[in-house]
Amino acid sequence: MRQVAKKSVSELKSLSEELALEAQIAQYRADIIEANVRKMKSQAEYTKLRAAIKR
Repeated sequence: MRQVAKKSVSELKSLSEELALEAQIAQYRADIIEANVRKMKSQAEYTKLRAAIKR
């Protein structure tokens, strides 16, 4: 059976905080990507409307 490495409470707390920060960064990045996609979609709709008006 494998030997489980024992971590101190402070090490586990530090790791937990680090993982929470990484998760928060990932969520911010996902939000930015989502906003960029919405922006591109609205820009495409605007371009279609402009083209329709020019005809």
